[in-house]
Amino acid sequence: MSQVALTLHIHDDAIPITFTFMEIHFDGNMKSVYIKHDSSSDEALSDLKGRLEDHSPDPNKPNSKGSIVGAANLTFRPSQTKVFEVASILREVGNARAESVTLGIQGEGFEVDYMLLLNDMEEDENVRAIGGAGNALWWASLEGQLKKIAMRSVNSSVLKILPKPPKMELNVEKLYDPIFLDEPVKIKVIIRNDEEHEAVAKLSLRILGYPDEGQ
Repeated sequence: MSQVALTLHIHDDAIPITFTFMEIHFDGNMKSVYIKHDSSSDEALSDLKGRLEDHSPDPNKPNSKGSIVGAANLTFRPSQTKVFEVASILREVGNARAESVTLGIQGEGFEVDYMLLLNDMEEDENVRAIGGAGNALWWASLEGQLKKIAMRSVNSSVLKILPKPPKMELNVEKLYDPIFLDEPVKIKVIIRNDEEHEAVAKLSLRILGYPDEGQ
């Protein structure tokens, strides 16, 4: 689960600004997140988990990773902060980093795509919401108001995706007894593989003995 928070810094008497879309790009093995404007609701924290569509990569575009698409209200009033919470499917092992955020603005006779490069923002001492231990924030909604929670992270914009453990089960079906000293021990083990493909597994066996009674 991840969040992106945007604050509109303009004059207090300015009119609200509506972005047509917001797209979050990642460097690594994560799909981009594309959020379209939807005026049907206006929440300070938009929980988009479960409301995102998974789009496959475009075969006509090289290096396309596909995207997940959703909708939220992208109208901002002066000094307003909005938080968008999404859940991404982690398929590929490796590092992923939030690289940039693109905002679309459309008006009479013009259309602008404005890209925020997060690497440049991390080097700006005035920006304290990206990267760095103690600099990042997690947002929660409390009685309709946004609450900031400090995060202790080496770099909150970087995610390391670990390989998932295989869907395997190992059970001891039968242990042949009685067992005598210096005799072979027979153990019947059942291994069940629920993966769609063959899996390579390594089994380590550790034998522990009980101490003699009376010692």
